[in-house]
Amino acid sequence: MGARGPAAASTSDRREEGGLRERKKRRTRATIHAAALGLALERGLDQVTVEEISAGADISVRTFFNYFPSKTAAVLGVTVDPLGDEDRKHFLAGAGNPVGDLCGLLVSHVTVPADLGALRRLVAERPELVDDVGPQMSAIRKDLTALTARRTGDERTAELAVSLVLTAFGVTIHSESGAVDDLAATLRRTVREIGELAR
Repeated sequence: MGARGPAAASTSDRREEGGLRERKKRRTRATIHAAALGLALERGLDQVTVEEISAGADISVRTFFNYFPSKTAAVLGVTVDPLGDEDRKHFLAGAGNPVGDLCGLLVSHVTVPADLGALRRLVAERPELVDDVGPQMSAIRKDLTALTARRTGDERTAELAVSLVLTAFGVTIHSESGAVDDLAATLRRTVREIGELAR
């Protein structure tokens, strides 16, 4: 019994350390986004540099590029993380209609800023900014569709399910009433509302 205690404590410590690192990364990402968006709204995106955003966020330019590939990406504040092996296993182990699980999976891998109101104002003036996240969303769409096809055994069902969830995600993000505090719940509600309209 004595030999197991330290090992268990070590595992717990590693998990806590990993959680602290993730929270710090989220805070840093949010700080960079806030600095970028504030400068872009104040002066226009074309008049803002990565160096100025980095200074506003109190980080180095090198650190900036660890979080965002460009100043446009920083202004949008949207990041898309690839699906991990554990995520795939968990999703494939699910049963029944995959839509609800797809909502949770998507939200856990796509990070959106909390200040959607300010972001919408900027995008309304510069709609081409959204193109910056297009390739990332296309990649995760392809990945989710292939994964859902494996779970359901039917490519058509997979395409429809992923299309429904991504459409609902777009509506949620662009809606003035989109609640970011619980994006997964809001996304599932939007899916239900779309389903009601289709009846």
